Amino acid sequence: MKTHYISIKQFIWEFLANVFVAAVIYIIVEFVIPHTTVVLSLAISLIVFLGIFYLWLYRKYAAYFKFNNAGGVGYYTDFPVAENEAVLRSATHTVCYAGISAKTILPHFMEVCANSAYISHVHFILMSPESPALIDQIAFLNGIPLTTKFASLTHEMQEKINAQVAVERQVIAANLAVIKNSPLFQHKKISIHLSSTFMPFWMYIIDNEKIYIGILEEGKNGAHSPVLVFSRTKFSPSPFDLFFNIWTKMLDNAGKPLA
Repeated sequence: MKTHYISIKQFIWEFLANVFVAAVIYIIVEFVIPHTTVVLSLAISLIVFLGIFYLWLYRKYAAYFKFNNAGGVGYYTDFPVAENEAVLRSATHTVCYAGISAKTILPHFMEVCANSAYISHVHFILMSPESPALIDQIAFLNGIPLTTKFASLTHEMQEKINAQVAVERQVIAANLAVIKNSPLFQHKKISIHLSSTFMPFWMYIIDNEKIYIGILEEGKNGAHSPVLVFSRTKFSPSPFDLFFNIWTKMLDNAGKPLA
């Protein structure tokens, strides 16, 4: 939902809404409440304006403006599954995706790509179901810090993580089968690569021009990740280039696509 998306355009609208509320307060104080002066009315409306600005706008947008100064073009506080469809529908040429299993987005993903008249090719990087790093990935999802060794965990926690790893392997294998049995794969519109390394984020690249980076947080599901959005810039390097290079290296390390 767009309510999770933060941008400069949204800030302007909400800032104007704040001004409107302050103006309404001024009118109420000046013309409805008896025995008030213009100065008092202005003072009260200004206090209301500053209060709303700090408690709502400043707290909401402070991180965004710091991010925007670093070259970002958008920021999601979290990324509901429904947002994936909107991102995919914005593609006019290619889509790249990197993630652990794609279990939360695969149905939407395949449907949009199959019905799109514009998407010519899709690149997938998923974690190999046989990767040893899958244990670290699931442990991290359970709130275990990356610096904690698996062997140091309690027996109960090890069993819990091992059980979830077994399920995740089955999910990855099932999703790979779904992709490989799809007409898109059979018509060579999808290529699948398997990664054996820990993934600290999930990633979309749309038309090689815009990147969505979902930052995986300790103990949280990827659907609740804050998401950074970067666009390619023409005249100078930007965070887009950094993550695009990471994607390129991930693709190279993953080796040949599945047949």
